[in-house]
Amino acid sequence: MRILLFGQSGSKRQLYFEKACRSEGAELCFLDIDTEWEKGLAAIRSGDRIKLDPPKWTDSRIAAMPSKIEIYYQKLEQISRWSEEKSACFLNTPTAIGIALNKQECKERLQAAGIDATPLLDHGGSNFEDLTEWLRAKRIFQVFIKPNFGSGAAGLMALKLHPQRRSYMAQTAMLERDGEYFNTKKIRLLVDAGAIQKMADFLLSEGAIVERWIPKAAQGGITYDLRAVYQFGRLDFLLPRGTRSGAMTNLHLNNLPLSLEDLALSTEELEKITVLCGRAAALFDGLSSVGFDILLTKSGKPMIIEMNAQGDLLYQDIYSENQIYRRQVQELQKGGGWL
Repeated sequence: MRILLFGQSGSKRQLYFEKACRSEGAELCFLDIDTEWEKGLAAIRSGDRIKLDPPKWTDSRIAAMPSKIEIYYQKLEQISRWSEEKSACFLNTPTAIGIALNKQECKERLQAAGIDATPLLDHGGSNFEDLTEWLRAKRIFQVFIKPNFGSGAAGLMALKLHPQRRSYMAQTAMLERDGEYFNTKKIRLLVDAGAIQKMADFLLSEGAIVERWIPKAAQGGITYDLRAVYQFGRLDFLLPRGTRSGAMTNLHLNNLPLSLEDLALSTEELEKITVLCGRAAALFDGLSSVGFDILLTKSGKPMIIEMNAQGDLLYQDIYSENQIYRRQVQELQKGGGWL
């Protein structure tokens, strides 16, 4: 039995998964998901364990995301069909990865099962004016507008409406240049109503979803949420991510990695997080490893913000014990995975 990793050449994902394989004595075959795809499909043998990492995104234009996602879905479908003939197993199956990529479908499944998650809003509008009229009628004044596909806060807008006046405030990592929107690594505050409306209209026209903005817990003036990595039925890693002023806690946006010791979460709170992740993961056949973004409300209740079938890269882990990848290798060696 060997492990096939389809991923990004030279990436930290590749380097540290290879390190995990070496430490566990596992045979690894690496194939670049962008340049060696056909070669990789032909290399699949019966009994192989396959891990699919995300492709490398080199285009920062928000409008380019749908076409790139479509190409990736085609690859997921192709490898799913190919692997059936070879009786190969996956850490996470291509079908499950595709479902988790779709934020709306993922969130609808969670809500239908009664799992605590930030609410998806069925606003019925396709532009900023319709959306804000609906929100005011519902007395909802804080929302997130998100592209249905993508990660890393790409295309995300955190929007606040003034309860009485027709004024708005938004935070985003997007930047407009020459009539196009680009993803950046800097959070910007927008207060110009015209610029906010234009950006929101663009996102909504591209099929963005709208979620209610639930206030997060804070400690010492730092608002935080948690990245949880849940694998093979247990919580393997929990990383708090904090911000002093922003709505987005993504660490690549110069936010603050915190320690669990700083938060001093109770045993009961940790158990609630573990149970929540387990219930959510069980809804999706084909997922052995899931990255969850979780907030704690001010009363301490955990809620799922998003789930990511390829959310297993945490620098705080790979530069330390590399336990997330090592656990994946250990379980795959035991015969774990999904047909």
